[in-house]
Amino acid sequence: MAVVASFPAPPHSTPLPWLAVLSNIEPPSLRRKAATDKLAKKIVKHDSWPIQPDILNPPDMTDYFYD
Repeated sequence: MAVVASFPAPPHSTPLPWLAVLSNIEPPSLRRKAATDKLAKKIVKHDSWPIQPDILNPPDMTDYFYD
C-alpha cells in the first residue's frame, strides 16, 4: 500500500500583481530599456559594423513623415 503525503494548503495565496515584485523581476518596460541600452553600447564599441553610423548619427526623418 502506498503512502500519500498531503500538505495543508496555505491560508492565502499571493495576489498576482505582487508575484513579480516578490520574485525581484523588473517590469517589461525596464527590461526592454536595459536590452536596448546593452545593444547600443555593443554597436558603439564595434567600429566596423555598418549600423554604427545610423546609431551615432541618425538620419533626418522629418522629410519622410511630412511630405
